[in-house]
Formats: sequence, structure tokens, C-alpha cells
Amino acid sequence: MSRPRDSILWGVLLFIIGAAFLLWNLGVLASYESAIGWIAVALFGILGISILVSQVLSPPAWWRVIPAMTLIGIAGVVLLSIQGAPPVWIASALFAAIALAFLIIYFGDRQERWWAFVPFAAMAVMVAVMVLSNAGWPVLAVGVVLFAGMGLAFLLIYALAKDRRSLSWALAPASALLLMALVALAAYLASLDSPLASGVRFWPALLVILGVVLVGYGVTRSRKPLPPPGEVPAQPDTSEAPKAAGAAAFTMSDDKPAASTRRIERSPITLHDEPPKTGATSAQEMGDDFDIYEFLKKGAPADATE
Repeated sequence: MSRPRDSILWGVLLFIIGAAFLLWNLGVLASYESAIGWIAVALFGILGISILVSQVLSPPAWWRVIPAMTLIGIAGVVLLSIQGAPPVWIASALFAAIALAFLIIYFGDRQERWWAFVPFAAMAVMVAVMVLSNAGWPVLAVGVVLFAGMGLAFLLIYALAKDRRSLSWALAPASALLLMALVALAAYLASLDSPLASGVRFWPALLVILGVVLVGYGVTRSRKPLPPPGEVPAQPDTSEAPKAAGAAAFTMSDDKPAASTRRIERSPITLHDEPPKTGATSAQEMGDDFDIYEFLKKGAPADATE
């Protein structure tokens, strides 16, 4: 759909929603509460599914997944409200639908749309926090879930990337968030009356050990073996190197190349309309090397005797 048609569609949708809420607040639709609820579920569900189908038919318009899943989430909210579900579940339905939208966008192109995994993780962690808080979990335990969930989200961005080198930056927030999750977990365990409470204070030793391991790995990988003094490093033997498929095979020999022959170029022949030369002039031009006896034996030219 074009932008003007999208504007008309959303304008009509907002008008219907606003009018419905206004009539509901004025008590006009109070007697039709059950019927209106099911009509709203069907309306929002059909609109969301239709927009989702239009995105499937036009894959470049990936942004349509967000309003489609939002409308489906609103349909879920209305449905849960009719059924009398707890408020935390009603709110979680909307957040879960939006989180699923960003997850679909992410898997559409993991390399270019890596950013979509961040709002997905934020929404998913928010749902988990709301549900666990409503279930009566301690604040420190909920904090562990919050930090660990976001840290794992950034870690998955790096692990699921097609080109991990370009998304290696995700390891920085992942490490920081997982570290905060570890701190919150240590504080939660220390607050419990258990045998772990006395030994949990030594948990930073794990970070020290991990740091030593990483430093040792980096040093061993960056250090290159050097040849002893006075020893020339061995050159790679290319005589028996396997030839690549499709490459031309050449045979190299140690014979000296043949001496190049000297190339003599002849000057072009130019024709001139000059008068024939007489014997006298020819003799003068020939110089001292001219032999008169040899000339007389051969005979003078015909034009010279006339």
C-alpha cells in the first residue's frame, strides 16, 4: 500500500477506537459489553492478520510486522480482559506480541537487522520481570533475571551473527550486564540462610581466574617464535605444493635462458624521381675504394657510353 492509503487506513482505525472508548466511558455501550468485547477481538485480530499477510506478500516492507503484531496483541489484551485474567497477564500479552514482532524482523535478515534483537530482548525480559514480580520473587532475584536476560541478549546477537567480527562490539555490553547479574546473584545468595552465604564472598576469585586465562591466551597467541641468532629461517618448499584446481601447470628449470638474438630492422625503401648518376659522379662518390680496373672489366653503363 502507498503512504496515502496507509494514512487513510490508520486514520479510520484511530477514529473507530476513539469513538468506541468515548461511547464506553459515557455508558452508552454498557449493556452491550460482552458483544462489543468479542467484536473488538475479531476486529483487531483480522486487521493484524491482514497487515501481516500484506508483509508476507511484500517482504521489503518489514516494518509492517510491528503494527500487525501490535494489533494482534491488543486483540489478546481484550480477550484476556473478557476472561477476567490478572492485570499482569494482560500487560504481558501486549509486550509479548511486540517482542515477537521484533524477533520476526531480526530473523528476516540477521546481518542487517541485528538491532531488532535488542527491543525483542527488552520486551521479553520485561515480561519475565513482571510475571516473576507478580509471583512474589524477591527483588534481588528479579534483578538477576533482568541483568542476565539483557546480557544473554547481547551475547546472542554476537553468537547468531553471520559475520561475528563485525558484531564483536556486542561482547562489551554482554560482559557488563552478565557481571551485574553475577553481583546481584551473589547478593541474593548472601541474603539467604544457607551454607553458600559464608563462601559467596569469594566469588570475585572467578573473575581473577578468568582474567588470568584471557591474558595468557592473548600473550600466547600474539607471541611468534623467532629463529636463533645467526640462523636463517627456512624458506617454504614450493616444489611439491599442490596445484589449485583449474590452475595452469608450469615447469621451471635451472638452465640459463638463451641469449636473445639481436634484431635488425630495415629502413623503409623510399622512391625518388632523381636523374641517373653518371660514372664519373659515381666514382667520385665511391671515394678511394673505387677500383678502375674492375670497373673497366665489367663494362661501363650504357648511359655513360652514349
